[in-house]
Amino acid sequence: MDDKKLEVRLELLKDSYERVPSSINPDEILKKMVKEKETNLDHSKKKKTNWQRIAVWTVSLASVFVIGILSATLLNDNQTGSKIKETTILGDIEEYEKKYAEERLKRQKILEMDEDDFNGLDFVIYADNIFATQISPGSLEGKNDDITIEEAYHQAIQGLKLPSEMIEEVKKGKVMNSNESMKFVDEFVTKANILITHYNHILYKDREALRSAVFDGKLNKNMLQAKREEMPKKIQTMLKVLPKQGLNIEVNQSGTEFFVLYNSLAFNQDFNEKLNDYASGYIFLQNVMLNQYSDNNSMGDGNNLVSNLVSNLRGIEIVLLNTDPSFSVHTNLETFYFTGVESMLLGEYNSALLDENQKVRQEYQLAWSYLADTPGESPIATFMRKFLDVMEENNWKYTFNYKDLNLGQFRDLYNQALEGNLDYVKLDWEAMLSEKISASMEVAKEGDVAYLYKRFGESFDTKHLHGIGPIEIAVLYDYAEDQHNLDMMWKLLSDDVRLESSKGSFFKSPVSLIAESSTMLYYQQSKNQVENSVLTTVLDQGDEEKIKSNIPMRLDEDNIWRINIPLSVK
Repeated sequence: MDDKKLEVRLELLKDSYERVPSSINPDEILKKMVKEKETNLDHSKKKKTNWQRIAVWTVSLASVFVIGILSATLLNDNQTGSKIKETTILGDIEEYEKKYAEERLKRQKILEMDEDDFNGLDFVIYADNIFATQISPGSLEGKNDDITIEEAYHQAIQGLKLPSEMIEEVKKGKVMNSNESMKFVDEFVTKANILITHYNHILYKDREALRSAVFDGKLNKNMLQAKREEMPKKIQTMLKVLPKQGLNIEVNQSGTEFFVLYNSLAFNQDFNEKLNDYASGYIFLQNVMLNQYSDNNSMGDGNNLVSNLVSNLRGIEIVLLNTDPSFSVHTNLETFYFTGVESMLLGEYNSALLDENQKVRQEYQLAWSYLADTPGESPIATFMRKFLDVMEENNWKYTFNYKDLNLGQFRDLYNQALEGNLDYVKLDWEAMLSEKISASMEVAKEGDVAYLYKRFGESFDTKHLHGIGPIEIAVLYDYAEDQHNLDMMWKLLSDDVRLESSKGSFFKSPVSLIAESSTMLYYQQSKNQVENSVLTTVLDQGDEEKIKSNIPMRLDEDNIWRINIPLSVK
């Protein structure tokens, strides 16, 4: 498929909310998060500024994220009762108070913030709450949980850690499993978004001073750096501190406002090496969303909907359906996911969607059809198939409303997919495959197939094979043979082949598929056959001088291509 590499990239870029100690009131934290924003918003009915759009989005996300941090770091599975030693004395508490004050001041100096700004950061509020409710003398009498003073202190320090410190820990640490990766991303994204909100507020307040950083009639970040000495003190400090925290100042598409983004290029490699693939995807998609929200249209203009939003929705869906929904960042992506689908389908910007006859433009017809062909267990594809039927019946006239579309049904499909109860969309393979396709064995093994081997090999879940073409399946079989992975080779054989033999006999005498001398594989649509409603084809293999047609493939009932070579063949 044309977007194959993009899908793989997005997928590459692919416990916690059980209880919060009663002594901490998250409602108060969330109220404080919103308070400063509300005091600076214009309560008239004027259209929101770009900064306000970003602020509303990031603050609302942080509301979810702080809850995630509170639960993720304060949970303790030990049920043996209180560990507080009766011998704890005031001197111990005083020592912890001294150490905590030093650690707190160290982070304040790193950020170069005044005391009021630092005290207002929500992860600092969170850390202070832990210290006050778990360690200070007044909290000990009512303490009835199983967290020791020492443990509570370390949790408070973890709450104070800045994104820069977390990045360094990832660089020096071991490879994380899925659960560890998601806990890290939950906390990292939370703290980064809290800083983004804070710095965007500064940019908004000093917007008049920033108007001098202009090149060719538009705001320019290079000009901002050149004129940094002319800027207010907080802007100067921001320009110095942001890169160290994995953040950058960028300009929106129209060149009218500055805003803050993740500097993913600075640490993306470290994250990809140490974090679970889908957890890394959250970091990438955070930037995608902040970019989308950085201009006047919250989802971008019509052109962006076609070129960006469709691909983003597919990438977000892949991450959502492959990660634990209990993590707070999951809710973040869901918000964008549903907003994106609603905006694109309901025509928030009808001038871009419709022509002068109120008919959906051709590029959107193609985009919606593209979504309908999303492979795998896809709520988007399932919903879009029904949606397209309605559109075609109405000759693509955009005459129905929200109730007619029933987006509540789309949410139901999404929930079914999370529970693993959504049927796969039957793909039109004869339409999807080009008339002729060729693939280099070397390129395929080093790229998409190597990644597919890793993902499919983790659990042998066939959802990873859904939407994968016959050539890739054949190369995957050969790759598995290179790795001596007989289990995977067996899984890639067609149902008919496996019925003819046994796994044990196959393991004793596995069948090779591709000759060592073959450098290329070829597919030709003319070799397709349909027998008893089953689509089959034969792939060719060889090099520039000699081509041999001898790799039979079959599309099984689960809509997945598999090897259909008889096991008696050597």
